[in-house]
Amino acid sequence: MHTNKETPPILTLLQMAPDFHHYCVQEALKTGDTIPASHLGDNLYLIESGFLSCLRDIGTDEYLHIILQAGDFPYLPSDDEETPEIMACEALTDVTWWKIDPSFFNETVRQKDPDQAFFTTHSDKSRKNIENHFLLDRMHPEERIYFTLLNLMRLGSPIASNAIQLPAFADHQKIAEYALTPLDYTTDILNQLQANQLLEKNGTITNVTAFNAILESKNIPENNLQ
Repeated sequence: MHTNKETPPILTLLQMAPDFHHYCVQEALKTGDTIPASHLGDNLYLIESGFLSCLRDIGTDEYLHIILQAGDFPYLPSDDEETPEIMACEALTDVTWWKIDPSFFNETVRQKDPDQAFFTTHSDKSRKNIENHFLLDRMHPEERIYFTLLNLMRLGSPIASNAIQLPAFADHQKIAEYALTPLDYTTDILNQLQANQLLEKNGTITNVTAFNAILESKNIPENNLQ
């Protein structure tokens, strides 16, 4: 489970370089700020805290919603031609990120991470996001909502042994947007979960075990998201 509070390991690695503050500048975004793709072109941006929602253009008038958190980059030079281009990003919460000179980043990672484990992890996550989109696209609308809730649970915070608080931005509108389902239908499904005492209005999944049982009954993969 990701609480989005600890310093990302890649940031710790970069900060070990003596000239870190010469090549890296901390910036802040407010909730609702939008960042066009043109803003991301000349530098790299590493999220230190908060959540960004980004759209990737996967062609045929389709867009892949991805949620980025601490330790993520909207774009890296290692992204291959098969990685869909990011069109725009929106700050789902207040965000702190670092604007990083690409040459400094590449040289520091080359020295500190010669096996390129970080780039491998980044590429694997990007590929899995794409795979999950096509998996979601083949699901029944109700299943898409459960699958989306599972994704959001992994970004939330445990508040008890069997309960998870979803991220604050996870309102009905955002859940419908990520699940690719109409808002009215999404609200009906969420209301059913509330009636069954599995979801509170404040966004708490009150019984993770029971929720996972629903996933299993509908053959929704539980381990496909990170």
